[in-house]
Amino acid sequence: MVVDGLAQLNLAEKPLGHVELDLHGIHVHQPGQRRLVHFRDFLQVFSRIKRLQAQPFVRADRIAVMGWSQGGGAVLLSIAEPSIGRPPGLTSDFAAAVAFYPGACNDVFQSKPWTAVEPNGWTTKTPLLVLFGAADTWTPLPPCEAFLNGAKARGVPVELVTYPDAAHAFDAPNVPRIELPQYREGDRPTPVIETNRAARADVFRRVPAFLEARLKRQQ
Repeated sequence: MVVDGLAQLNLAEKPLGHVELDLHGIHVHQPGQRRLVHFRDFLQVFSRIKRLQAQPFVRADRIAVMGWSQGGGAVLLSIAEPSIGRPPGLTSDFAAAVAFYPGACNDVFQSKPWTAVEPNGWTTKTPLLVLFGAADTWTPLPPCEAFLNGAKARGVPVELVTYPDAAHAFDAPNVPRIELPQYREGDRPTPVIETNRAARADVFRRVPAFLEARLKRQQ
């Protein structure tokens, strides 16, 4: 699995041995083990999948990618058909993808001239789960929802789950409501981060189940 810097899901509590790869190395997990990882270079997603696929203990066709906020936007860019970051010679592509409140989740940034995708043409073969707070003022839901609904109408295997009253970073542990005026853009609302206990509890169930269903589908 390739992840960015905010992975806090208790995947190790599930009977699913897994590998997490970041800029600092490869971490092998067996059930009952857990490690926080840091993957910050969003432009190197495919170099990481190639490195994973080269490992003798990795199922090359059972690699997932997850990202939060900007990392979630990188997930969308990485799994797109075509993706400008996809190198030749991949053994397999990602088997699943998860994006938490992704940035750049709209047709403007997911199509030309920023990518190789035609406007209103974004698609992927990778099963995608997107998790979003309806009260997110940092990466607003409506543009992303419209973008994903358009993709879904084109047959893209995407599932969007929204959480009422949940702000940005709703899945982070024990974060009180914090306003971040330094990140406000123009006349947009002030970004807010805050833990939402109900939403956090749901993603801790939903995401491991989503990954397990797709990564263990063919044993």
